[in-house]
Amino acid sequence: MQCSSQNEERTLRDRYIILILIISSLALTLPGLKGNLPSLTVSDEFQIVERALHCGTGDFNPHLFTWPAQLPVYMLFIVLGILFVVLKVLNVVITTHDYMLLYLENPTVIYITSRLFSIILSTLSIPFIYLMASRIANRTTAIFASVILITSPLFIRYSHLAKPEAYLLLFTSMALFFIYRNHNLSKQNIILSAIFTGTAISTKYNALLIIPAVIAYIFIQKTDVKSHIRLSLMFVVITTLSFLIFSPFIVIDHHSAIGDIKTQIDRAREVGFQLMSSLRWFAVNISPRLITPVIIPFALLGFMMASRERKLIPLILLVLLNIAIIVGRYVPPHYLIVSLPPIAIIGGNGLQYLFSKIKRKNKYIGILFISFIGLFIAIPTFIAVRKSAMTDTREMARQWIEENLTENSAILIDRVIPDVESPQLIPNPESAERLSIWGRGNIRFRILISVSKEIKNRRKYNLYLVSMAIKDVVSFIEGNNIKYVITSVFGDKEFYIDQCLDYGVETYPCENEYHRILKEKYKLIKNFSPDGKITRGPEVLIYITE
Repeated sequence: MQCSSQNEERTLRDRYIILILIISSLALTLPGLKGNLPSLTVSDEFQIVERALHCGTGDFNPHLFTWPAQLPVYMLFIVLGILFVVLKVLNVVITTHDYMLLYLENPTVIYITSRLFSIILSTLSIPFIYLMASRIANRTTAIFASVILITSPLFIRYSHLAKPEAYLLLFTSMALFFIYRNHNLSKQNIILSAIFTGTAISTKYNALLIIPAVIAYIFIQKTDVKSHIRLSLMFVVITTLSFLIFSPFIVIDHHSAIGDIKTQIDRAREVGFQLMSSLRWFAVNISPRLITPVIIPFALLGFMMASRERKLIPLILLVLLNIAIIVGRYVPPHYLIVSLPPIAIIGGNGLQYLFSKIKRKNKYIGILFISFIGLFIAIPTFIAVRKSAMTDTREMARQWIEENLTENSAILIDRVIPDVESPQLIPNPESAERLSIWGRGNIRFRILISVSKEIKNRRKYNLYLVSMAIKDVVSFIEGNNIKYVITSVFGDKEFYIDQCLDYGVETYPCENEYHRILKEKYKLIKNFSPDGKITRGPEVLIYITE
């Protein structure tokens, strides 16, 4: 009877702790809910939202197989369908046509709903991380792991965006939780883990990394070789079936799917595994601004603890495989989302281990240690929350496009693309590091100046108009004391950039285009090549930085 009472008290205490963690998480993620709106803002975000809306036409083929992101599209379609019913009841819209016009005129309500759903999903991952960490170790470890998770700038950044990462975080957390749910591995838990692994893969392919981690856990738990093979095969088969159920068009539209997947494979081959250069890039970019600094040292300490706690080995394997893919392909840091739950748990283990050692020697030093770690976490967390809610400079850019361009220049402005996440325009990591432009989170928006289709064939006049547009842009941003970087882009390899721009800085070829990075002042385009071919006309990108 007394044991039952203690268990109830322990469960109630865990619920209160989880509730506090959820409230803390919402306080960190909700401020970014309206960031950049009503612009169609973050790269990839509009792809999920617009494909979800497209399902309303009756076409459930997402026509996108590189992620594959099919399940997020279907889930968001249901959410936006509910929003349509609510707006119809409120007489805001009458027909689906009105709904689409609302999206085109001011998509704020649709994006806020989509982002709010992402916040709900990412917040739901917290109880699974907490319970998994408490099963592996104890309550203190669970608290540390959960705090590491919710204060990670990666978590804050992607929790409030209508992108696949929030979905992936939840499904990964659930897949791993069911494996660690009980001390004895059961078929029921393997089946549940396989189902959620399949849903995670139908969100993003890098969730495939969960499979070797789970198989490693099966081998650790079971001593019989036949049991290893039988349970591993069962897990793989159910995972595959789950993936196909939630991504049916992988089979139905297999020709397009194979083409998209081959494109991804070809891109990986082109990049290659330049290990040393990649590791330098990784060291620079997986940095305090992207992941809470406390994760790295305590994750390393967690690795060392694996010899004491074998249950950590599958989680460590998942993280190492994920890092290998990132450094091998130059992919953006958000590919670490699938590793965020294991990193948080490994870091929580390391932090709890170190805290217990210090506390035994001196209680006050232990309190000081926790205070220091709290400050260490708070600074990048504050930066991440502040960045997610910023809209002022982007709003200024929109107003400028409408009000400050001359008549000649106005026809050249194609669009403003706010909040560029990881610009793929600069393939050289060293130049990106020098300019702090790749994956550092300090690009506020980019302005693309391009010749309109009506005058595309008039090369000399094109260059003149582009130069006038640049002059207007730079005059405005310098007048407002805004920092910027100009990247000139020209549409054909045969058009020699040296004859068009002469700034005395390095150039880097990228996908048959030439890009020139300018650090300081604007200069007019002085020369052009009469014999040069311009397939798309001259284009200039201006990045507005912090």
